[in-house]
Amino acid sequence: MSDLDKHRETASAETAFAEKVLSLAKGIVVTDAETLSHAEEIVKNVKEHWKRIETQRKELSAPAWNLHRSIQAFFSPPLEKLSQAEMHLKGEIARHTRETQARAIAAMQEVSKGADIVIPPPAELSKGVSVRKVQKWSVTEPDKVPKAFCSPDAKKIQAHLDAGGLEAIPGVRFFEDEIVTVRT
Repeated sequence: MSDLDKHRETASAETAFAEKVLSLAKGIVVTDAETLSHAEEIVKNVKEHWKRIETQRKELSAPAWNLHRSIQAFFSPPLEKLSQAEMHLKGEIARHTRETQARAIAAMQEVSKGADIVIPPPAELSKGVSVRKVQKWSVTEPDKVPKAFCSPDAKKIQAHLDAGGLEAIPGVRFFEDEIVTVRT
């Protein structure tokens, strides 16, 4: 049996164990000091078991992640340069296509006025290269954008709260929530 098969077998056993623990946990309802103590004991054991499994996972996957990062580092520079070359050339093709089309439109307008000129042919692109039009947008005056097109900025609201800003923000409700922390 290979090491990978052993790890797969271990993970399968851990999954079966975790399913039992989940079933047990879902059956617990905390109603008094005794059930609270029982839930606390189980959640501590769950957290310890989770940490052991996570440590195994990290140890096993670390060489693969390190290899992945090394491979990425080898190939990132040429891929970045090629990506830049592609973007530049696509921009040039799009610019040339726009200019050719604009010249053709201008020539057609002149012909419609009676001018005797030749209308330039559209740019001919080779097989596998095409230009298509897409609708895009950019915000030029943020203050004029209708509210229906704006979204609250969760990071700014959280930063306001983290900085002790308890004053109201219209349309935002501040509240306390409980988070249970388990240290093992």
